[in-house]
Amino acid sequence: MATTNVVPMRPFDFRSVYLQGVARDLEFLGASVHCTVRFGSPAEETLTYASQNDIELIAMCPHGRPGLARWAYGSVADRVLREASCPVLLVRAK
Repeated sequence: MATTNVVPMRPFDFRSVYLQGVARDLEFLGASVHCTVRFGSPAEETLTYASQNDIELIAMCPHGRPGLARWAYGSVADRVLREASCPVLLVRAK
């Protein structure tokens, strides 16, 4: 009887592929870029990563929820903007 070793495959990570494409575009323009995917609270993870890695600039595209929705859900961009120890660049998404 033959045995087969089965190695579980990791699911394809579209986030990493997307970020690598954005990084290539920015590097072409002369920027130094490092991409990472983290899990947890977006604001908390962004702030923690930035402080642990001496990040010089955080660039974000906020969703821009208006009015009550913004209050009810909180705002990742607002928290990062208020608490980051480095400059934060907010760019309107297309």
